[in-house]
This record gives sequence, C-alpha cells and structure tokens, in this order.
Amino acid sequence: MKGVVKYALVALGAFIVACFVIKPYKNTEVFVVAPTPNFSHFNTDKLLAMINDWRISQKLQPIIESQVLCDSATIRAVEVRNDWSHNGFDPKRVCREVGCELGENLARNLGSEREVLDSWLHSPNHLEVLDYPKYQYGCIAQVDGFVALHLSDINLRY
Repeated sequence: MKGVVKYALVALGAFIVACFVIKPYKNTEVFVVAPTPNFSHFNTDKLLAMINDWRISQKLQPIIESQVLCDSATIRAVEVRNDWSHNGFDPKRVCREVGCELGENLARNLGSEREVLDSWLHSPNHLEVLDYPKYQYGCIAQVDGFVALHLSDINLRY
C-alpha cells in the first residue's frame, strides 16, 4: 500500500508540474473587474501569518508552508483569474485518490490581506476550511488580485 500512495503522490506532483510548467497559460483572455486595486503590495506570507495567528487563537496548529500546495494554489489563482468559477483544476480529486484531504479558499479583488482574511472569516464555508483541525500544511498564491489558499492534512511532496 505504501508503494501505491508514494506513486500517487509522485503522480500528483507530476500533474501539478505539467499544468504549471508545461502549460504556462500564455495568451489567455483576462476579464477585469473595475476598479482594479493595485496588488503589487499584497503579501501572501503576511496573509499566511495572519491566518496562523487566528488559528493559534482558536487553539489550532499553525499551517506549515508546502511547495506542492504553493504550486497548486498558483495554478488555481491563474485559472480563476481567467474563469471565476469552480471549474478546472481539481486537486481535491487527486487528493481523494491518495487518501489526503484538501481545502480551498478563493478571493478576488480585495485590496489587502486583512480584507481577504475578514471575508473568509465571515463566510461559513470559508471559515470551515480555515477552522479544520486536520489541515497542517498549505500555501497561498496571488495572481493579479486573485487569491487561492490550498490546505492539506498531509505534507505533499514531489
């Protein structure tokens, strides 16, 4: 069984790399919601620190950054920039196949890390992801104001 899980994790990593490196989403149309704030100051590390402060205040473990989840969150941020929906890349399906759990929160066109966190904390579905005690690993990506958070209960590796 260990060999199957290891193979599945390697396959997940290869899938993410194939989507991210081989298919870099060039020449895609982007819709813009006006007015568009300037996101050059947006800091995903700061947002993760804020989430961890909140989790600690709730007696939960802080999230440890995972490179695989950083890559999957980046892919997802690019996807939702081009198609704001729940269609497309589905890491949850792959995680189910290898026995892990994955949570995802998305946000768009919010001007600061505080606004993103507040929007998630005031949404029952997003709060459920942040408040899930099994999630220990994760990462946040931001692309042109589109934010994706991916969390998992296991440390996925390439």
